[in-house]
Amino acid sequence: LPLVGFIGLSAALILTSRFPLDSLLGLLWWLCNGLVVFYLVLNSRMVTTRRDTLTGTLVGSVALAGAVTVWQAVETFAVEGRFVRPEGTQDSPLLMASLVALALPLVWTRLRRASTPARPWFLLAGVLLLTTAALTLSRSGLLATALAMALVFGRQWRGLVAAGALATVVIAGLAFSGDARLSPRRAVSDLVQVSETQIGILQEFTPARLAVGAGARAGWQHLHAGRHQANHPKKAATPPSVENTYVRVLVDHGPLGLLFFLAFFLGGLAFMWRNVSRIADDAARDDLRATAAGLTGWIVLLLFSDMTARFSTMVLFFSAMGLGMGLVLTQRAGPRAVYRLVHFRHSL
Repeated sequence: LPLVGFIGLSAALILTSRFPLDSLLGLLWWLCNGLVVFYLVLNSRMVTTRRDTLTGTLVGSVALAGAVTVWQAVETFAVEGRFVRPEGTQDSPLLMASLVALALPLVWTRLRRASTPARPWFLLAGVLLLTTAALTLSRSGLLATALAMALVFGRQWRGLVAAGALATVVIAGLAFSGDARLSPRRAVSDLVQVSETQIGILQEFTPARLAVGAGARAGWQHLHAGRHQANHPKKAATPPSVENTYVRVLVDHGPLGLLFFLAFFLGGLAFMWRNVSRIADDAARDDLRATAAGLTGWIVLLLFSDMTARFSTMVLFFSAMGLGMGLVLTQRAGPRAVYRLVHFRHSL
């Protein structure tokens, strides 16, 4: 219901936006890559009989992307003598880390249950994903991954100790090489700079426009047009990118749109965590815990990245939400209400 309300609000904002065509395209973006993807995964066999195929495809694709980008970084270092942070197809180390944060918990749970022939493949995928996460040098990405893995390990103290030891080795190695990227002073300095940039973006919108919203995916155009007005002191400057999903939703959809988005995201996460212990099937319970853990890590990542800017992260986010909530609806015991907007003659 919050997601439907979010789409309805996006449609209403077309009438008030300065850029109605961009707002219409933004509405279609959220509708096709958000609501439809979420609903199809939620109501399809991808959460029941084809769940192994879905998770295997997700893990395999992210591991393959990680392998390619790590190889490119190694090759660049060997040929040119300089280190390049893995970006993958996202053109961003942070967004690459977001894929790892969502896929790595699923690798761990699959590795625990895998048969002997499949175990080496999941082990290799786990090593590739850990290597990719470490080489991205993304502080928020590493924090999100660590949070997700801590939630997956739970009371398994050996796993927590191993993860902590690995993080210590990575930080110590960077410090030994002279890279201060993960030093506390550098982290605080960069956080202050990012916060000032985001606050500056919000200040360039009038209170009335910020209260209503610029329109779905029309905030950047609104800001760009404002900076090119004749009397604008920063008309020659290029508007900074909104590398914060929460700020992006606030600018595009207003406070009400942000409330709808948070109700969908945080409410869905709470729904998953409340029902983990109610799932009787061990495999489904492990997949639900891993999915919820990866999405919980994204609470941190969305503060420093715009999930809506990339097709792959958009689809991955709503697919994971559909998988987690679909697992609860199909696996937990007791009566439940299921709403079907569309009835398929042949189930997916």
